[in-house]
Amino acid sequence: VMGEVNNPGSYPCDGGTTVLKMIALANGFSGKASRGGVRIVRIVDDKKTVYKDIDLDTTLVYDNDVIVVPESFF
Repeated sequence: VMGEVNNPGSYPCDGGTTVLKMIALANGFSGKASRGGVRIVRIVDDKKTVYKDIDLDTTLVYDNDVIVVPESFF
């Protein structure tokens, strides 16, 4: 989990871990976070794929996913 979270870093996840749970493990959003701009970077078939417009409550996280929380500019 990287970007605008309080404790960016690597966290363990299991098969039922959602994006929101991973952000909670990183101690939540920082004050500058763009909650609507969260993305997942995932390697699929040796290609980097970026998932945007994800539902934080239902989107599952897989091993080696990178969750990116960008800064809000407003």
